[in-house]
Amino acid sequence: MRINKSPRKLCPIRSLLRSSLSLIFILIFLLISASAEECTTAVISGKATIDGRPILWKNRDVDDQNNKLVFLNDGPYRAIGLTDTSSTLSVWMGVNEKGLAIENSNSEDLGSSGAENGTFLRYALLHCVTVDEFEALLLQTNVSGRQTRANYGVIDALGNAAIFEVGSNSYTKFDANDPAVAPYGFIIRTNFAFTGNGTGAGYIRYDRAVELLTPQAINKSISHQVILRTLARDLNNGVIDPYPLPYEGSQDGLPPGYIRTNNSINRYLTRSCAVFHGVLPGENPLLTTMWVILGEPVCSVAVPVWVMAGSLPLELSGSTTAPFCDAAIAKKNYCYSLSSYPQYINTYRIDDGEGGGIFSFILPTEDWTLNRAASALAQWRSSWPSAQTVSEVQNAISQQAYWCLVSSSPANENLSAPRNFTCIIFKQRDFNFGSSGVSHSLHLLRWRPPLQGQVASYRIYDVTSGQRILLAEVPSSQLSFFRQVSDPNQNYVYTVLAVDAAEQEGCPAVAQSKLSRTLRNLVPDKPRFMFVNFPQLAEIYTGIDLKRLILFLR
Repeated sequence: MRINKSPRKLCPIRSLLRSSLSLIFILIFLLISASAEECTTAVISGKATIDGRPILWKNRDVDDQNNKLVFLNDGPYRAIGLTDTSSTLSVWMGVNEKGLAIENSNSEDLGSSGAENGTFLRYALLHCVTVDEFEALLLQTNVSGRQTRANYGVIDALGNAAIFEVGSNSYTKFDANDPAVAPYGFIIRTNFAFTGNGTGAGYIRYDRAVELLTPQAINKSISHQVILRTLARDLNNGVIDPYPLPYEGSQDGLPPGYIRTNNSINRYLTRSCAVFHGVLPGENPLLTTMWVILGEPVCSVAVPVWVMAGSLPLELSGSTTAPFCDAAIAKKNYCYSLSSYPQYINTYRIDDGEGGGIFSFILPTEDWTLNRAASALAQWRSSWPSAQTVSEVQNAISQQAYWCLVSSSPANENLSAPRNFTCIIFKQRDFNFGSSGVSHSLHLLRWRPPLQGQVASYRIYDVTSGQRILLAEVPSSQLSFFRQVSDPNQNYVYTVLAVDAAEQEGCPAVAQSKLSRTLRNLVPDKPRFMFVNFPQLAEIYTGIDLKRLILFLR
């Protein structure tokens, strides 16, 4: 017996419930999508670059904002990799001593699982020399299977440059040197694959990157500087082109200057950036340079590292988080000042159009790092350096760039930073003078003159909040400054700069109270008598206004 039934109509309440559930599922999907690793990448043939060297680039978009560099030496080849601070087992971009540079972007439309995207990249970085060897690794693991769904970009010291769309048991290669595949010599990928099932993301970022790179490629003028300055920091979100900054209009009813960065290349989720500047065929692959920006690109500075140094600057690695990344996060928090709208950046705080904003010190500092690296590379190509020399160069560049970022000050080629800047803490209770309940402290800031430039005076700033607060300007003959603070447990951050006769500030030096010595190291905790390590105290007190110190300690 066949029973025909008419479609049953839902009652209004049930219909509303179904609509509400649909909205909830949509919101959950959007939240999951937002938390996925979404990146913008490019592989560029030497045919499209200004110097004939290949370039690899990645803006890394991910939830975890704490990124750092690690030096890898647990494989056949030494390498530098970028990781989350929470785990160094996965690497998301890096370069090895043979000149192979590699990165990836997540591509969910390749199916399967991407659980091994980062561990597979780490393995390739430690075991592969060329793009062909990476492809051989893919062929080998096609049989055993992988938990990968990513677009891997790879360049090598032979001039090869390619993108591989990699699934669990298959891959497709796109050669940037093949005019049929890459007519302009570059390939862009975001979070979809050309061989995928159409469910990927990042189409707006893809179109914008192609738009920016194409004219540069036609003129063969692509360089690592162009990538760092133009692509990595681009804020066009597909709806609004904010240039020239600041954006004077408004978006989504927010105050003038704020724009949404969901779909821009420089996103609110962009946690780091790397640009790998390769070598010409026949050049030593150890000259391959990794330019890294820890933090959101518009809020940080690019600095170079080389595998041949054999180590990494502390500012980029760190025992826990990387200090450079910490400083960039502070600048990001300043630029994204609406807590209820975390995806909207205040472009006035990037560039206010009147010489202010964080670009006023970030971009000149980056120009300085670019010039220093270019000079070093030119010298190394003619006279091969020792690992110690390379380490000293990259450490000096990283430290000065970090100091500039922390102190919101541009680098100055003509007036170097004061040397040996330190903070020594005097705690009143350490001397048993006065009431034991008094908790305030005295910070003694000391420095030595810079090696380069003529000094007319020094300026001392408190930069604890991320903004500069001028504490004093002292004559060039004074090499110390006292400051009384009420909270001895707070970490204070100070910067001192030399100033020339034309009122131009020099490079900054930075000191933090949490990294400072206190007189607990020199005087017993509760001395019955005043037993003091006089040689150390004499060294500390040299050139200090002892009258002011005695008044404080009474």
